[in-house]
Amino acid sequence: MSEISKVLQNRYEIKSLLGQGGMGAIFEGIDLKLGGSRVAIKQALLTSDSARRAFEREAICSPNYRTLICLKSAIILPKAMITIL
Repeated sequence: MSEISKVLQNRYEIKSLLGQGGMGAIFEGIDLKLGGSRVAIKQALLTSDSARRAFEREAICSPNYRTLICLKSAIILPKAMITIL
C-alpha cells in the first residue's frame, strides 16, 4: 500500500486493512464527501497486461449489474489499480 496515500482523490479516507493476498488488498474506508459513508477500497496489483485488462473490464461492467456491488470510482496508478466500492 506504499504507493497510495491515506486519502484518495481528496475523497476516500483509508481507515484499516481488512485483508490482503498475492493479488492485492482490501481496505475499509469512508467517503468524505458523502458524510463519512463506509466504502471498501480494493487495491489490485498490476502484475501483467492481462491483469490490467481484467481490472478495466471489472470497472466498466460493475455499474451495469444490479446484483453487483456499486462501483463508486476507479483509480489507475503505475503499479496498482484501485476500485472504490
